[in-house]
Amino acid sequence: HIVVMKIRPYQEKDFRYLIYNAKLEKVNRVDSIKDACILLPESHGLIFPNGYYLQTGECKSFNIEIADMVYEKEIISPNGEDHLYVFYNREEGVYVLLSYNTIRQCIENPFICHGYSCFEDGTMLFFRAGNEPQKHHVVQVWQTTYYGPDYSMEIKHDSELYKIGNKDIVRCMSECSALLSLIDKKDGYINLYLDINKKAQDIRD
Repeated sequence: HIVVMKIRPYQEKDFRYLIYNAKLEKVNRVDSIKDACILLPESHGLIFPNGYYLQTGECKSFNIEIADMVYEKEIISPNGEDHLYVFYNREEGVYVLLSYNTIRQCIENPFICHGYSCFEDGTMLFFRAGNEPQKHHVVQVWQTTYYGPDYSMEIKHDSELYKIGNKDIVRCMSECSALLSLIDKKDGYINLYLDINKKAQDIRD
């Protein structure tokens, strides 16, 4: 029920980029989707270089004053819970990294850098360059959930959760989170209770 539109009003030179939610009958202007606009997992919504839009109508934009960002790639954590979206500005050599959590259905603060590296154990290195040439660059080391495909973790094979599988558990928790969002919705819409009933039945199934 999300419609993305590119329109140019009468006698205006520039296009406008809009996201329309047919269920909520609301529209948001998001001009950054002209550079890149990617579908979030499980049809949660859309992500773009400076924010995201969810099917629930939640629209969040970060204060990123970098234009002409193009989508480069997506890195998925082995458990399927976290998705890292990488956007890149070729002229300035700047990366914007947005990490989306499918259970909480949100993005924490974006990370802006000039270079990064991912390692098998989930370690990620970031560095920022200054406007002027410099001898030293500060490198930040973060521990993330984005492990490599060959990294072996300690797993309890006799656990009931192991038999179900991480990705299915994450998907179920994500659907439960979406159900809670529908229940807590203050501004209702037509068929809201039908959506709640359908989501609850899907989780039960």
